[in-house]
Amino acid sequence: MYPISSFLLGNFKSYVGNLIGPFIWQVRTPMLLMLFILESVPMLFLIWRVVFKFKFRFLQFLMKNNGALMIVCQGFAWFTMLALSNKNIGAGMRLKVPLFLFIWIVYYSYLAYEKKQEAEKSNF
Repeated sequence: MYPISSFLLGNFKSYVGNLIGPFIWQVRTPMLLMLFILESVPMLFLIWRVVFKFKFRFLQFLMKNNGALMIVCQGFAWFTMLALSNKNIGAGMRLKVPLFLFIWIVYYSYLAYEKKQEAEKSNF
């Protein structure tokens, strides 16, 4: 019998691997190095900014902006399907492209929202 903990750990590793992979220890070819630089590093930067710099302000932005919330929810659903069904790095790279676009659109929408908020505060 397959233990549930192994199943959950495997799916968690797949989820994280599809989100920010390929990892630096998986880089063995120049093509994977290029993917690491073009996909993994920007995603790590984005996650770091949202989690450690913006924290709850980003969540408040999502609650006020239904379109951005819908895009983020769609992105998490896409990642979950990808993590549960994909074990191939190459296929993961191809399937992540639309999702990266969604995530970056929401990120830059948030930055524009923050800039607008700061401008309104400085006008008062």
